[in-house]
Amino acid sequence: MRVERLSKSWLLRYERRSVLLFARDAYAIQEALLIYRGLPMRACDRLQPYESVADAAIVPLGKKRYVAIKTNADRSTSGASKKKAHMIREAASPQSEMQHQGAPIIYLVDDDPSFLRALSRRLQAADYRVETFGSAEEFLTRRCSDAAGCAVLDLQMPGPGGLELQEALIQADEPLPVVFLTAHGDISSSVHAMKQGAVDYLTKPVRGRELLDAVQRALARGAAARETQRQKREWRARYESLTPREREVFALVVRGLLNKQIADVLGTSERTIKAHRGQVMHKMGVQSPAELGRAVEWLGEVFRANLGATGESRG
Repeated sequence: MRVERLSKSWLLRYERRSVLLFARDAYAIQEALLIYRGLPMRACDRLQPYESVADAAIVPLGKKRYVAIKTNADRSTSGASKKKAHMIREAASPQSEMQHQGAPIIYLVDDDPSFLRALSRRLQAADYRVETFGSAEEFLTRRCSDAAGCAVLDLQMPGPGGLELQEALIQADEPLPVVFLTAHGDISSSVHAMKQGAVDYLTKPVRGRELLDAVQRALARGAAARETQRQKREWRARYESLTPREREVFALVVRGLLNKQIADVLGTSERTIKAHRGQVMHKMGVQSPAELGRAVEWLGEVFRANLGATGESRG
């Protein structure tokens, strides 16, 4: 870790809770939130342009990616320099952040106990929380956690193997991203695993940096997927707050119809449609028909199913 004044090449600024993050791209900030604070980036979060700042701690993310971390308290002119340095170190320490409940968990599934121990020590040395399992059945009967994480799977194990376990994970409400690590790999199994969405397919023995890079990519992908699911749930809740008539207006607005045209279709007054349209915009939290159209992309099948039902009821 080094401490320096940031240059304008650190283009993005992100602020949340008690920490400031600076990075050259949004992906690096998302990675840092996950790895160092165990948090996904939220839809409401905004990235701000560069702001000059001194004495930020520069910490690596791997593969030449870095993030700069500085606590809000560090900007206070009244704080002592020793306290400032201590807080910077605390903000940049993965170990201190991983201790809080909900931090990402790496699940290792392999039938070789000695390999599990070695792999677990390697990941714990990188300040990850680790849980180990000797079989697919043992893993599937674990106590589920709300924490983010990823699964590192062996390919061949007694009972269900890694590919079967991957299939089971795909069916979960919030699937864990998967990294395969095996000594019995072949082209057919690797192609199948990657087609099913595996983040990486590694062979034993694996280099430590290669494994850590794969785990970081898996956690970043998992964080993005969880955020996508969260946003879908949020849009669905907003949509379900609409009345049946407001949903009809919603569907016609995103088709590009004007208030007068919608009134003709629904057999009501233009003034009434204007009021319904205002309620739709308010409940959906949007300002324009274009934003409403983007909401349809998030709603997906929910919107299409309701659209079909509405069409049938009018027919």
